[in-house]
Amino acid sequence: MIHKCHEHLKPVLISCNILDSMVSSLIPTMCEVGEISNLVSDYVDDIILSSETSFGNHPIEAIKTLSRICVEAEAIRIMKRIQNPSNSDSVSIRSSKNAIPSCIINCSLEAAYQIHASIIVVFTTRGYTALKLSKLRPPCPIVAVTCHKKVARCLSQVSAVNSVLFETLIGTESLITRVVEM
Repeated sequence: MIHKCHEHLKPVLISCNILDSMVSSLIPTMCEVGEISNLVSDYVDDIILSSETSFGNHPIEAIKTLSRICVEAEAIRIMKRIQNPSNSDSVSIRSSKNAIPSCIINCSLEAAYQIHASIIVVFTTRGYTALKLSKLRPPCPIVAVTCHKKVARCLSQVSAVNSVLFETLIGTESLITRVVEM
């Protein structure tokens, strides 16, 4: 199901009792930690806690634990990619229908790894480029600049994408300056 969502560029949100043991305990089980790591490896966009935070005894600790596990799993994935760039485990976005955008996105990703970019700025009207790029899990955050509220709202649900709403996308240099100053 996760891979089908990726193929159709749909955000993947997982909602289950992933840290169920933390309803009553401060420490997750190894199985839960492994499952969260696998979800990060499968490029899910969000993991939603339910009973752990709604009626669990340690809701703050559950959130912090989930965050720590996700950050660590992402860091390991990024380090593996940096150490062995030819062995990419990322989601494939190649498409003959959109060969040029796919090429640009793949080149942007490679450049981000090679120069150790701290941010990728994407100007988008439909959110397509930012969404595709996020599916490849770049090593840095993506700032998606758009002039459409609906696009900004949709992109806010996507992993590693921060959407910024501007009145217009005209004047690239001034827009870049405004984004960098944020």
